[in-house]
Amino acid sequence: MKLVCGIPTKNEEWIIGKTLSVLTKFCDKIVILDDNSNDKTEEICKSFDNVEFIKRYSENVLDTGMSALGKTELFNHIIKYNPEYILMLDADEIPTPSFIDFFNNIDESVNCWSVRFINLFKNENHYRTDNFYTQTGTKIVNNPFLNNGWRKHILLKYNKNFNYSYNEEKIIGGISNHHPLPEIMPEPIKNTEDFYIIHYGKIALQYISGEKDKRWAKIEAAANHGTYEERIIHHFLCRTGSGPNGPEYEKCPKEWFWHTNESINVPLSQENIENNTTFKIDIIIPAHKKDINTLDLCIKYAKKNIKYANNVYVISKTKLTDLAICYPENKLPFSFIDVINKIGDHWKTGWYYADILQGCAPCLIPNTEKYVLMLDADTIFLKPVTLLDKFGRTLFNTSLTDGTVVYNEYMRLMIPNLQKQIKESGITHFILVNKDIMYQMINHIQHKHGKKFWNAALDTVQKKYETLENNNIKDCAGKMANYELYFNYAYKYHRNLIGIKKLNSIMAYKGKIPVKNLFLKENYPSRTNYSTGHHDSIMVISDEELQNINFDNITDAFIYICERCKKAGFNTITFQHHTRNYQGKILSQTHNR
Repeated sequence: MKLVCGIPTKNEEWIIGKTLSVLTKFCDKIVILDDNSNDKTEEICKSFDNVEFIKRYSENVLDTGMSALGKTELFNHIIKYNPEYILMLDADEIPTPSFIDFFNNIDESVNCWSVRFINLFKNENHYRTDNFYTQTGTKIVNNPFLNNGWRKHILLKYNKNFNYSYNEEKIIGGISNHHPLPEIMPEPIKNTEDFYIIHYGKIALQYISGEKDKRWAKIEAAANHGTYEERIIHHFLCRTGSGPNGPEYEKCPKEWFWHTNESINVPLSQENIENNTTFKIDIIIPAHKKDINTLDLCIKYAKKNIKYANNVYVISKTKLTDLAICYPENKLPFSFIDVINKIGDHWKTGWYYADILQGCAPCLIPNTEKYVLMLDADTIFLKPVTLLDKFGRTLFNTSLTDGTVVYNEYMRLMIPNLQKQIKESGITHFILVNKDIMYQMINHIQHKHGKKFWNAALDTVQKKYETLENNNIKDCAGKMANYELYFNYAYKYHRNLIGIKKLNSIMAYKGKIPVKNLFLKENYPSRTNYSTGHHDSIMVISDEELQNINFDNITDAFIYICERCKKAGFNTITFQHHTRNYQGKILSQTHNR
C-alpha cells in the first residue's frame, strides 16, 4: 500500500535528518513544506532520494506550515502522489518501530487512526509523566497513558472521492478536531495502542530556552488570541510548570526507538543544562604591544577564574604571549590599513579598530565555541565567576556611567529603532557573546546597510551625530561602542537568552603603581561600575600604604594591587592608562603601528 508522508518544517536541522532516516524506511514518498528555513534544513532534506522539498514564502505571519492554510497546502501536495494512506507528522515526531507491523496488518475498514503522543524529557532516555494546572488555569497532561493523555490523528486512509477540508480560520495548535489531519473526514476513526509517536521537540534548545515561545506568541497575538505578552506568559508557565513533586518522568523502553546512524543535533538538552556538561567558553582578547604588561595576567586569571573557560585566543599583529592561541590580524577579513583608509591615521584609529573587533570577532575566528567571552587585554578577573546560568543564558555585567548618549546614537544609526534597553550600560571591558545572537545582529546590520559589518560601523561613525557638537572623528568623543550595541540588541530581541549579573568591577584603576624607577603620578581614586561620578570613586590603596611598598617589577605590583582589590570585594579590575615602561614614559594607548 502506497504511503506518503507530509511534514511542515521551519529551521529543523537539529532533528530532520534523524526523522527522515526513519521515515524513508517505510514511506514511498515524503513531502516537506518548508517555511523559508535559514538553516541547513533544505540541504539535509534534499540529501534523501524520496523526499520532495517545497519552499514556501509568505509575509503573512498567520500563514505558516502549522496553520490550517499551511496544512491545506501540504495536503494538496501529498495527494498529487496518489497515496493510499497519508501520514502527517511534524519534523520532531517519529513513530515507534512497531508502526511497520501495524501498517502491514492494518484494518482497512478504518479511515483514520489516533495514536498516543509521548514527550521526551531531559534526553532520549526519559519521557515526562507529571500533570498540573498552570497559574492561569491551563491543564497540562504529560502522562501519555492516561485516558485524557495527548493523542494525534496522524494516519489517514485516503479516498480520492471524498472532499477533505480544514477550517482555514484555525491558525495554530489543534487546527482541527482530528489534528493534524483535516477537519472533515469520513468515519470510522479509531485509537490504536500498537504504536506511538515519540516527540523530540521538548528536549530541543529552541523549546527549553523559550525561543519557540516567542514564535507562537507572535502568531497567536496576530490571530487575536491575546496580547504577545499574555501569550509569552502562557507558554512560559506551560513550559516551566510541574506537578507538586516537580517534573516526573519514566525511563523509555528500548523498543520505542529505531537503530539509526543519524543522531539528533540538540544544541543543549535539558540534561546537559542541569549537569552543565556541554558548556565551554572560548575567550578572545584583541591585543597590542602596549598591553604586554597586563596580557599574561589577563590570560592566567581568566583561565583560573572564569567557569567553563576553554581556549584563549589573542588577536594581534605579532605574537605577544605563549599562554594563548595567537590569531594573526592578517587572517581577519579587514585590516588596520582598511580602517586608516576609512577614517584616517590618528591617535584614535586603533581604538576604533579594537572596537570593531569587539563587535564581530567571535564570528570571524573559525571553530570557536557557541559562547565566546570578548575580553579587554588590561582587565583581570580576580575571583571565580560564572557568566552562564544553568539554562545556558549569558549573564551581563553592567555599569552606571560607561554608556553615553553618543553610543546610543551609534546604536540607532546601526540598527534603526534600537534604543537603550535599561538604565545601565553593558560596557564593562568584557562581554559574553552567544554567537547565534551575534550572527543575527551582524546579518541584520549588513542587510540594512548593504555592506560588511566593519564597513557599516566605520561609515556610521563618519556621519554627523546630533548628540555631538564636535564631530571631527580625530578629536571628538568616541562614536562607536559595539559592547553596548550587542548588549542592547541581545536584551531587546533575545531577552530570554540573557540575564543580568552585576559584579563588583573597578572600571578604571587610577592609583599609583608602586614600582622602582617607574613614572608615578598622583594616587587618584578609581572609578567602579557603581560610580556615578568622581565623588563616589574609591581609593584602593592609601598614600600611607604606598609609602611602604615598592616592587622591582610591574608584574609584581599589578599582582599586589589585584590581591588588594580582591580582598576589598571586587571581581574584576581594569588597568586603564597604566601600562608604562621603565624609563618614566607612558606607553602609547593606541593601536597605531
